[in-house]
Amino acid sequence: MLWATTTAIAGAPIPVSFTDVSVQAGLFDPNWPTNGPVGPFDPPGAQAADVNGDGWVDIFVPLEVAGEPDRLFINNGDGTFTESAAAWGIADTNLTRSALFFDYDNDGFLDLVLANKQPTTTDHVLRLFHHRPNQAFFDDVTAGSGLDFLLPIPDGEPTGMAAGDLDDDGFLDLIVGALTGGPDGGTDVCLRNQGDGTFQEARQALGVPAGTSNTWQAHFADFDLDGRIDLWMNQDTITVTRLYRNVVPWSVVDVAGAAGIHLGTDMGIAVGDYDNDGDYDVFTADFTAGSCPYTGSLGANRLFRNELVPSGALMFTDLADTIGVGQGGIAWGCTFFDYDNDAWQDLAIASDTCNSRLFHNLAGASFDPVGPSVGFDPQVKSGGLMALDYDRDGDRDLLLISRNIPPRLYRNDGGNANHWLLVDPVFAIGNRQAIGAQVRLTVGGMTLLRHISAGTSFKSQEPDEAHFGLAQATQADNVHILWPDNSWEDHPAVAANQFVTYTRVQGDFDWDGQVTPGQDLATFVSVLLGRTTTTNEVLRADMNFDGTINSLDIAPFVSAILAAP
Repeated sequence: MLWATTTAIAGAPIPVSFTDVSVQAGLFDPNWPTNGPVGPFDPPGAQAADVNGDGWVDIFVPLEVAGEPDRLFINNGDGTFTESAAAWGIADTNLTRSALFFDYDNDGFLDLVLANKQPTTTDHVLRLFHHRPNQAFFDDVTAGSGLDFLLPIPDGEPTGMAAGDLDDDGFLDLIVGALTGGPDGGTDVCLRNQGDGTFQEARQALGVPAGTSNTWQAHFADFDLDGRIDLWMNQDTITVTRLYRNVVPWSVVDVAGAAGIHLGTDMGIAVGDYDNDGDYDVFTADFTAGSCPYTGSLGANRLFRNELVPSGALMFTDLADTIGVGQGGIAWGCTFFDYDNDAWQDLAIASDTCNSRLFHNLAGASFDPVGPSVGFDPQVKSGGLMALDYDRDGDRDLLLISRNIPPRLYRNDGGNANHWLLVDPVFAIGNRQAIGAQVRLTVGGMTLLRHISAGTSFKSQEPDEAHFGLAQATQADNVHILWPDNSWEDHPAVAANQFVTYTRVQGDFDWDGQVTPGQDLATFVSVLLGRTTTTNEVLRADMNFDGTINSLDIAPFVSAILAAP
């Protein structure tokens, strides 16, 4: 643990407050449908993503109300949003259970997948919308995509989705969770991206069992730090939550039991490095996480500290009650985020029965409930919860999705009094959003870890960017990026209080985002002649991506030089 090093960058505590700005931001709709689900099950989620690629985070809200269109709120860049679903071609009026933005065809534009209930039956289907390049419109391309089939969930519904490259082919695959109301469980849907605009259902080949699942949310992260993304799938009470370790391309093994993950009623998931020890910890929000009002310290939420051992074996220890985050009522969405930019990830939890909660991370040793004192204490039936910097002022805001009322946006006021850095990795040779990348920032003797993912919290999605609080430090000592193809790069002495984009370009050996004569040319020739054999340089020199370095790489390398500005 690195707790003792915090004094290197720590300063005096800063005052932070959260302000509900839903009305002035344009998210409040007085005609918002009120005839959606009202029971204590299955609240809604939402997606926060830069849909139009202008650098500002937009918001998509699927509506679980038949006949009512889903909502797309485009960020105007001035603190307000404009509802634009119809203009973008995605004002779907089927009952939408969940949604996910991801670039399935690697053209650099976010596409959209919806999980819909059929209007006259209990069946569910997926719908795939392709983002027209350089246009503000989506086309329904479901037919012929491999997603045009009835989901194998006859007595239940699709839940939280996640995208990640499980077979290392450079294209994002798709996982759709399945939930049933019966005792036998459902069958999760595992869709392998074929790289040609289509998907193939390949659950059995992946190693995910049929008829045994009650999944609420899937999430990809490299939990054992072996360079392959693993798959965590939160389960309701029917079975223990699944942790699928990625063994070889498109083959996983469930190691949850051996890793110390035990039975619960796990709803939402938050993945982060709350103790700053260099690996991914997991918080799971539980359906039975305490009574209202909150009393005592015991509850059913779980905070799994990653105890990754030198052998690479996964082991987690549940510290939720010990560390102070066990209670949350009927808890759903959740997120790790550093709201005061003190370099420690805090925790927010959405509740369906009690007030939602915010916990301040006390240097990894414990969490202090601070919600009422900082203005985040909503008492509405809530599901999805996301952290985002919608106003681009350097501190993380909160978006809360509740039953039958418009989304509520809580602006963070004061968090940017501490220093910060937002890193946007762009993987130009594959999925542009760099899903699967890991970003490590070193500052004041500490190393902070973030990962880029698609699908988290509860049926929700957070922006594909890495936010770091730096406390009083005026620069990051180093930013290290491990890209989805396991190449890496370092950027030393990065000034604080800025948004910085790093682009992974094939043939770029000096990490400046372009291929030019000089070091790039010299290193390429050295690799071509066999004089340089380090993995990182070899990965970058394979210009035609055929797995070998030879004369066939010369022409594309020259083309890359000529294309550089």
